[in-house]
Amino acid sequence: MKVAVFSDIHSNLEALEAVLEDMESQFVTHRMCLGDIVGYSADPSQCVKEVKALDCSAIKGNHDEEATCDSTLDGYNDLAKESLFYSREHLEQSEKEYLNTLPYELKLSNSTFVHSCLCHPENWMYVLSYREASLNFENQTTPVAFCGHTHYPLIFENNTPLRAYHTVKKIRLNKRRRYLINVGSVGQPRDGDNRSCYGIYDPDESFFEFRRVEYDIEKTADKIVRAGLSPILAARLRAAM
Repeated sequence: MKVAVFSDIHSNLEALEAVLEDMESQFVTHRMCLGDIVGYSADPSQCVKEVKALDCSAIKGNHDEEATCDSTLDGYNDLAKESLFYSREHLEQSEKEYLNTLPYELKLSNSTFVHSCLCHPENWMYVLSYREASLNFENQTTPVAFCGHTHYPLIFENNTPLRAYHTVKKIRLNKRRRYLINVGSVGQPRDGDNRSCYGIYDPDESFFEFRRVEYDIEKTADKIVRAGLSPILAARLRAAM
């Protein structure tokens, strides 16, 4: 079994298609989407269609949730608000219904999948520190859990942070320990590497591998500008910040 775990597509169709192609080359047997399919970029509808067509399990992200309702988006910055209003306008009703039915977390075999944190996942807490990871581990009952949300690839091992940024390194998982693995972002990396990021998990062999995939950033950036979204959203893709 080889499980491709991917998150935070954020309406970036070019990145999603590149990642799906890479998954095929790696002969993955299963796929799991950790949410935030929409937001920030110009192709929310097309990205939802692509994920639905995979017929894979998926988790709800905060952008997915906000794209299906009519809240005033208080608490979101101006760039996020702008892109979420755009997503609301460009999603079909059936696509909103799909996003709305996604769960906040899933537990499959010896793994748990969530968008943000297992400590009240509906509150969208960012897990970047020892304290936040500790709260997650208090609520984690499986040996391995996967998350996204921060757009920052990162592994916590029993509350001890282990950062991994290399694309082809396979990390052997100790079966006597627990792990929280952030798989990074497909559509909007924020760790200084503007390539798409996702991960492959092999539960039988107990390893996890970060994958980095190049895609046509300029095509996505041009779409953002032509859609009338802020050019800052396009520039941020290039800088991966």
